[in-house]
Amino acid sequence: MISPHYKVVHDYMVEIRNEVHIRFTEHKEWQFERIISTYFNTSKHPSQNTVLIAFEEFLDSNKKLLTDQTLRRHNLIRAQLIHPEFPKYDLSFFDKLIQFYIDKERVNEHIQGILKIYKTFFNWAERRGYNPNNIFKKHKIGFGTNFNKEIITLTEQEIQSMASLDLDPSKNYIRNIFLLACYSGARMSDVLRLDASQVSDDAWEFEAFKTRRHKVPIKIPFLGWCASAKIYIDKILQERFVFAEPYINRAIKQIAKQAGIDTPMRITRMSGKNQIVTTLPKYEFISFHTGRRTFISNLVNRGVPAFVAMKITGISMIKTMLKYTNTVEDDVTRELKRML
Repeated sequence: MISPHYKVVHDYMVEIRNEVHIRFTEHKEWQFERIISTYFNTSKHPSQNTVLIAFEEFLDSNKKLLTDQTLRRHNLIRAQLIHPEFPKYDLSFFDKLIQFYIDKERVNEHIQGILKIYKTFFNWAERRGYNPNNIFKKHKIGFGTNFNKEIITLTEQEIQSMASLDLDPSKNYIRNIFLLACYSGARMSDVLRLDASQVSDDAWEFEAFKTRRHKVPIKIPFLGWCASAKIYIDKILQERFVFAEPYINRAIKQIAKQAGIDTPMRITRMSGKNQIVTTLPKYEFISFHTGRRTFISNLVNRGVPAFVAMKITGISMIKTMLKYTNTVEDDVTRELKRML
């Protein structure tokens, strides 16, 4: 007679087998012992949570609040959690991690983004008793967030060049959602969740996806620069496509190239203490988020008070606002003349 527990045991073993196969596929260069010690808790005391178990719980509790792009960054962190205990993640670990990214010429802003995820996770784990020695509470790790970086935005002429292109239906849809961002300042996550119920004759109203934890309402009136947003909303609602975010960003570069947005741009970033200078045609630096930067810069440079632009876009901190504004010398001269 077959034990009534047979199926339960069988299903559990199948699950473990599949998990082992996944981990070996992810880390073919690792030894068997390293994979087992990293991903499988062999302790006889289940209450002693490993770092990876805590991280999986952390992901599960935040999945509904994270965009696909942010989830991919979190999955990158998962692959770096090679130690099963929190005390192993000391200053030496993070020094080596930072140096690893510097050797790969990753810019400081990218590295700080990775460290921010670690900090968020470690603080989360501390509050739940998994991480009693939180290194981020004792030390400042990384470069901070004060990055001086050139901001790529589009001119009105460049926007019109993209708008006038004759494109196939799928590229036309991507062009329309990008131009909606240029005229509304909305993030990709919010544009992709656009629904007819959010739109009236006067405004587009929704709850910002990235800030959904804090329930920040966004209202974009169809006035002035924002008036064109209604045109693109109507076009988007007529025909919907589903694309992954990386594909959308690649397609936007192709569309910008086709529109002749190819002025050489020289961008300087820091990697550790080293400068990395990149000179490429402008379209290579354009992504969906360029639309949000373009929107905010256009408002501010036309004399709209910063607090109004912050209200429309859901930005709550002035230091965040500075990351989006692209003030050129002509704008400075114009504003100073207004004070004469």
